[in-house]
Amino acid sequence: MATVNNVNGIILLPDDWSNTVLFTKGVAKSNGSEYFKTVNNYSALEWEKMEKSGAVFLPAAGHRVNKKIYSLGTEGNYWSSSAQDSENVGEIEISSIYISVSYNGSRVGRSIRLVQDVE
Repeated sequence: MATVNNVNGIILLPDDWSNTVLFTKGVAKSNGSEYFKTVNNYSALEWEKMEKSGAVFLPAAGHRVNKKIYSLGTEGNYWSSSAQDSENVGEIEISSIYISVSYNGSRVGRSIRLVQDVE
């Protein structure tokens, strides 16, 4: 969990992470947007160094149902490129207390984040 340039979210680190920027792993004991700021709080300049070393930031961008946005700053919901079948696609959900990977057939809006260059 982290705050990057005042935006709550989660940082994914590569397996070979060896950077001089301090990072504390783990999740909170209770849900809430304030927890993100208490663990790993990075400026834009610090994040730039981490990103160059292979880190990926997924903001707590919430999710959309029809025209309404829910859980902005508290949770993040992301579609995956993996599908279970023709009805269910993979999703990653983050909050201050958990990270969940599952398959979902719902039609709610979720974020998409490119984490690898494509050719």
